[in-house]
Amino acid sequence: MLKVVQRLEPDLADAPDELLSLIGMMLLAAEIAAARDGDADTSLTMHERATELALKLGSDYDHPQTAFGLPNVKVHRLSALVRLGNGSTAIIYAQQISDEELNRLPRERKANYLLDLAEAHRQCGQPTQAVEALVLADRTSPQEVRRRPLSRELITSLLSTEETGQSRSLRQVAAHAGLSM
Repeated sequence: MLKVVQRLEPDLADAPDELLSLIGMMLLAAEIAAARDGDADTSLTMHERATELALKLGSDYDHPQTAFGLPNVKVHRLSALVRLGNGSTAIIYAQQISDEELNRLPRERKANYLLDLAEAHRQCGQPTQAVEALVLADRTSPQEVRRRPLSRELITSLLSTEETGQSRSLRQVAAHAGLSM
């Protein structure tokens, strides 16, 4: 992916915003793919390139179809950190994302951010905070929480902990997701 972007870079100077947005979303997808593969360096490089494009478009830019913009770049970084198993770094990074930026995102993307935050808390042994983020994600976009395999795994994991297993709100989310308790 990086080689493709490097070949396109000379033409990006005058590229329309829509093309930059599409390339930015490809970079974000590559960031997450690299993180899933455990390649932290490539993941960070893709993030940095996407950040450059987002800043070029302007800090207030959000593409209407792709949602590409600085807020989406930030929440993808959080997602990549979680996939790399860096929950504590992800929690610290999440503090840099303002409520205003989150509110500019589509509900589904905001719910995914909250799911990633919940997983980061779970990775750090903070199940209560994980449940809080998970419940908020379910309120934000229930279909994202109730149907995604990773969120269902998170729910199951949180149900199995002594600290949160009897949480009424967690059990409600689990029931809505069709998970047996």
